[in-house]
Parts: sequence; structure tokens; C-alpha cells
Amino acid sequence: MDESGVTGEGKVIQVAVADAIAMAGSVSIKISMTFWLVWARIAFDHERRARDARRAAEAAQANGERGAEFGEALGREMQDALVAVSGCAHAVDAVYGAVKPGIPIPEATSDAWKRNRTPRQRQILETLKAGFAIDGKTVERWLREFDWLDDLRDAVVHPEERLDVPHPHPTGTNVAAASATYTIEAAERARRIVLEVFDRCTVSPRSANDEIVAWASRNRPAVETLLHEYDDGQSP
Repeated sequence: MDESGVTGEGKVIQVAVADAIAMAGSVSIKISMTFWLVWARIAFDHERRARDARRAAEAAQANGERGAEFGEALGREMQDALVAVSGCAHAVDAVYGAVKPGIPIPEATSDAWKRNRTPRQRQILETLKAGFAIDGKTVERWLREFDWLDDLRDAVVHPEERLDVPHPHPTGTNVAAASATYTIEAAERARRIVLEVFDRCTVSPRSANDEIVAWASRNRPAVETLLHEYDDGQSP
């Protein structure tokens, strides 16, 4: 009798139970969670909600409403965009966690990171460079984008509450700094970063690293699904 199951990546596996018992004496199952995909979907779902909230704010504005309805819509946009941006930062962090065990980093480099307290986003970028073929211009752009993404996440994970002057919002009104920062535009920018990282990391593994080549091949279908659902064609 054969037994079949589905792996975390959606691949069906089939083994003969008698053979498995004969080979191993017992059968154990191990399951892992692909958190980079989980965080990406959470982020992209909240981006859609933020977009709906912006549309509601613009509709209220078009009707001459700048009171409670307009303010509530802007509040929803900020909250959902905040989750979207933070979720995208988590997604990048999580894909790093997924590939890090398969990408050897020289001990001297790791020691230097610890000694110099190298920011985590720099370590992420250097690790991805070691495991995947990423051109110089992309590296420079990712460095800026990773810094931006990390700054926005840290600002809400470790917030400092203080009075500040009003800031302009894309709708033309003045709002609190958080509402001007966590907008649908920010959520869209964060999504494009994540999709580009996922795309590059599943199409350009360094051929000498068999473990990373296998990881990329195994996860490419899931990334293609994300690209089909969420790519707006405006990524670099």
C-alpha cells in the first residue's frame, strides 16, 4: 500500500509504507512554515485594504466631505498601510532566514559584523549577494530600499510619541506624520521591493550552490503565483 502527502511547498510525495519502515524502522514527519510567503500575503492583503480606504477618502472629498467620514478613511489607510509596509519588511527578513543556512559566510565576515554591529539589513543584502547573482545596480538600489523599509518598520515597532507639525498627505490635506508616511504609495513601494527580491532569488541562484539552486527551484512556483496576483508591472 502506498501513502501520499503534500509538502509545505505543495509537492506531492508518495512512498511505500512497507519500504519506509524497512529502511528506517519508523517514519517521522517534519513540517516547516514558509514565513516569507505568509508575511508577503498578509502585507499585500493590507495594501489592498489601504487602497480601498484611500478611494473612500477621495470619494468623500469629491462630495465635499472633510469631516468624520473623510478622517476615518484616512485613518484606515494609515493603519492598513502600516501593516503592509511592516509585513513587507518581515517578508524580506524571513526570506533571508530561509536561505541563510544554505549560504556560507566566511567566519571573518561574521565576526566583523558582530564587532562592527553591522545593521541587519546590510547582513541580509550581503548574504543574498553571496547566494544569488545580483548585479551591482540592483545591489545599490536594494541597499537604499532595505534601509527605507527597515526605518519605517522600526519607527512603528519602537515608536517615539512626540508632538510634531502637520505633514502634507497625497489627498491634499495636512495630517499627522504617521498618516503622511504610511500611505498606499508606501505600501505599493514596499510590495514592489518584496516581489523583486522574491523574483530575483528564485531565478538567479548561484549555480555552484546546489542547496540554494534546489531552494529556488522548489519555491519558484509559489513566487510565480504571487507575481501573477500582485505584480503591477512597475517594479524595476
